[in-house]
Amino acid sequence: MTATGGVLIIGIGLALLEIKRMRVANLLPAVFIAPIAVALANRFF
Repeated sequence: MTATGGVLIIGIGLALLEIKRMRVANLLPAVFIAPIAVALANRFF
């Protein structure tokens, strides 16, 4: 979860500084999918 948020923050920061244009909206589903995947992995493994 923290890696997903970190990538989003870096992408937004780069866009604000006009260094690199990243499509951070494409990464938003990962914010919701990552905790579910971790919860399922902890339950079964």
